[in-house]
Amino acid sequence: MPFKFLSGGEKTKVMLCALSILEPDIILIDEPTNCPDWRGIEWLASFLKNFDGGVVMVMHDRSLINAVSNRISELSPHTKKFTHFKGQYKHYLEEEDKRRQRQIEERKHQEKDLRKLALKANKAKGREKSRIVRSGTDRDKLSYNNMEQRAQKGVNRAFTQLSDKV
Repeated sequence: MPFKFLSGGEKTKVMLCALSILEPDIILIDEPTNCPDWRGIEWLASFLKNFDGGVVMVMHDRSLINAVSNRISELSPHTKKFTHFKGQYKHYLEEEDKRRQRQIEERKHQEKDLRKLALKANKAKGREKSRIVRSGTDRDKLSYNNMEQRAQKGVNRAFTQLSDKV
């Protein structure tokens, strides 16, 4: 029977048998448990356990993942980076839960620190406002309340007025 007339499960079995003959260094598998029957899945699990190369699988069958995996990699949709976990899928779930709990705790501490800093900033802003009272014409913020410069401005202004009259 030609390959194109085989069912999806039969095509998967043929391709997996071809992999066992070719002995590749790496195997890429997308949803290998969609079509095969339970015997095919058992054969796949046995084959993958004994395979010496690398295997990259995308699948939702947790029992097969637990049976054959020794390392899980997760691609974060937020950071677009991989996070690697050693062990089976069960271990990955435990480690991922611990990591998320640590992130929640870190975020709580950051929010607490942020509230403290905002409170200090508001207090400092209130003290600063009560201390500095500027006139509408004063634009020189660094020299404000500096008596010598203010006196010099007055002398310069008087000199300009007198020289204009002369």
